Amino acid sequence: MPGGVLGGITVVLYGMIGLLGAKIWKENQVDFSNPINLIPVAAGIIIAIGNTKLVFSDSFSLEGIALGTIVTIAAYHLAVALATPELKERHFGAMMSIPTVEVAGKDDTGPHSHPHTHPHSH
Repeated sequence: MPGGVLGGITVVLYGMIGLLGAKIWKENQVDFSNPINLIPVAAGIIIAIGNTKLVFSDSFSLEGIALGTIVTIAAYHLAVALATPELKERHFGAMMSIPTVEVAGKDDTGPHSHPHTHPHSH
């Protein structure tokens, strides 16, 4: 296969992967006006597109999409840890509230509380 064809297919493939990610963010209504979301994604995308390389040794390095992904994930968790309470409230919203659990008491109106309504009673 000619190099130009392979290069074109690769560009389209990576473009489709990027757009799929953007579609997922849009469908899940990710708020990019909040720096908790914006900064990690912006850094990761630029690192991935710019093909930045981080060399650890002669035999191991990270670059491109792999490095961009790791930076995005690490930066997101760092942003959450360092964010102000206001930014965290905007980011997590109601998810930070603790749900309450109701426990049935003696005045329960379920089928077992009244013998004449129990399905097996005659």
